[in-house]
Amino acid sequence: MIVYMFYMYVHSFILLYCLNILNVSIIKCKQNKNKSQTMSLVKILLEMPKMEYDPDQKVVVADKAKLRDLKVEDVLENIVVIRQPKDSMMFPEGFTLVYFMDTPENAKKMGQGKFDYIIIPQGTPMGMGRETAFEKAFKQKGKEGIEHIMGFIQGYSDEEEIFIDFMRVRHKLKRNTINKKMIQALEREFPSAEVTFSKPTDQGKAFIDKEYQGAETK
Repeated sequence: MIVYMFYMYVHSFILLYCLNILNVSIIKCKQNKNKSQTMSLVKILLEMPKMEYDPDQKVVVADKAKLRDLKVEDVLENIVVIRQPKDSMMFPEGFTLVYFMDTPENAKKMGQGKFDYIIIPQGTPMGMGRETAFEKAFKQKGKEGIEHIMGFIQGYSDEEEIFIDFMRVRHKLKRNTINKKMIQALEREFPSAEVTFSKPTDQGKAFIDKEYQGAETK
């Protein structure tokens, strides 16, 4: 995890250049050249029908069942886990992104590199704090497929630790266990790992106190 933090701080300027100036996704692999690499980074899990938001009940439903009443095993095909398999110039081994998508079809597209990834820099130049980038995560212009992302996690994972640096759900979709299910998908990959969190917001602290009471924050 220390290596993860070092990489993210050192490369924040490069990240911003690539993400904001060139408006491209750094770890999105070109299908015609790096198809095998893409598939090695991405694991798409099981099957689930389309998620829809019920504005009357203010809940997310799937086949009329409330998402928060379903188990993670019921929704795994909507979840995409992307993990850096070994150290690279830009990302350390274990750098992890998790996306909760609105349909299994769009999850497959994300896994195949057809949609752009959301990546939050650890630090930014010219006084732009990462909190600003975090708040505007779902408002980035020119991001292919961003409208299909219901929630995302950024962090680090290995056999010993699942470190959650960022977790974000669209505002109207909060309180539907989307963050919880994304973390549970990671826990299925690393069942012996301890779940830890970066310094949380007030809302994040409430989530941790409820779902991961006693978890370490860094």
